[in-house]
Amino acid sequence: MHSRIRWSSLAVVIGAGLLALVCVTAGLRGRVWAWLPALICAAVAVREWRALRRLDRRG
Repeated sequence: MHSRIRWSSLAVVIGAGLLALVCVTAGLRGRVWAWLPALICAAVAVREWRALRRLDRRG
């Protein structure tokens, strides 16, 4: 049985993950301010990923 994909959550995971990667890159290049947005974006991406996995298990 195929599960339905929540496209909005998938878009949030991809977008937040990419933005976190950009912020981490900026942080590694010396932009101290970039670490806080990177942390927030990573937390949002992980939360949405876990929600997608939970919905996938429920069917």
